[in-house]
Amino acid sequence: MVAIIPDVYGTSSEYKEWSVEVLKPMPVLTGFEQTYYKMAINFCGDDVANHSWFVRFRFPGLLPDQSASVGELFIVKEINKGWVPWLQYH
Repeated sequence: MVAIIPDVYGTSSEYKEWSVEVLKPMPVLTGFEQTYYKMAINFCGDDVANHSWFVRFRFPGLLPDQSASVGELFIVKEINKGWVPWLQYH
């Protein structure tokens, strides 16, 4: 994740500190979060969705704004590249 954050969110000081709130394979998401799995199927099909993970980050430097302080990514592991984000939802 350390390499993904600056690539996706930039190097601004607000994004230097972060924590992972959710890290789950897409197929096991439940409740409201299951919507993200359905989005992944819609965007890329079953095969990619079934191999993707959902990640929710919190950026304390952007609090107290709850919406701005949340980052959500869809990631997949590629053989030669490691973990690669393929959708930034927030």
